[in-house]
Amino acid sequence: MQFLYMGFDQKSNVRYFRFQGVLPSEPRSRSQRFINFTLHADMSLWARYKISIQDGPKLCLGILNTALDGSVDNAGQFASYEVTSADLAAFASIRNAIDEAKAARRKPRTHFKPAPSSQLKWPQHK
Repeated sequence: MQFLYMGFDQKSNVRYFRFQGVLPSEPRSRSQRFINFTLHADMSLWARYKISIQDGPKLCLGILNTALDGSVDNAGQFASYEVTSADLAAFASIRNAIDEAKAARRKPRTHFKPAPSSQLKWPQHK
């Protein structure tokens, strides 16, 4: 199943992310079936886990991909789904692990020191 992000609505402190799931069609048929999904999240939880608002669609798409995992059998229970604190904690821990892996691969920067014959005067520490 493929998902299309259809936008969001916000009412007070709750943001509603809308997705449309496209079911694969038969090769001879041009008609496709669509399933609408709405995931709603309390935005005060996002600040607690330091997740930016721009990561909302990515987070919700990850929830849908993980939950449905190619099967349409349990799609009905995700037609309206509340993003929980556990979902946000899992997303934040994965994001932090990726950031730490990037930092570990990064080479330490060497400090610039001008050559002795350079006209650039470097501050001398006593």
